[in-house]
Amino acid sequence: MQQPFAFTIQAFIFTAFLTITIFGNPLIRYFLNRIHILPQETPPTSDQNSKTEVFKGGRWIGILERVAIYACIIFSFPSGIAMVLAIKGLGRYPELHNEKHHHVGELFIIGTFTSALWALTWAGIAHTLIAFID
Repeated sequence: MQQPFAFTIQAFIFTAFLTITIFGNPLIRYFLNRIHILPQETPPTSDQNSKTEVFKGGRWIGILERVAIYACIIFSFPSGIAMVLAIKGLGRYPELHNEKHHHVGELFIIGTFTSALWALTWAGIAHTLIAFID
């Protein structure tokens, strides 16, 4: 037997999913700019072009990371989060090991933790509401 608020809870779960995917990137960029990790926006120079290529595809990776973390919590598979973060770290290892851009490691760690916390917050709320339906 379903609870009377089942549709509302299901709508929230879907809205939380959209929230982590749509608002995750701007939030994390704002946070990294706020703590002065990201370089300020300036017209690109040849040196700037090399910096932007360091984390090419990072926005898509971040979206996929948040979706995977959200799914791991929703489907009660918290150990999957470790696999997601390990795959991300292994995939970024060559860029993290680059001596030319020493700030990249800090950027990666802080960005990853911020992204994971954003996804975990919404997934935790959604998971709690799912338990309410059952």
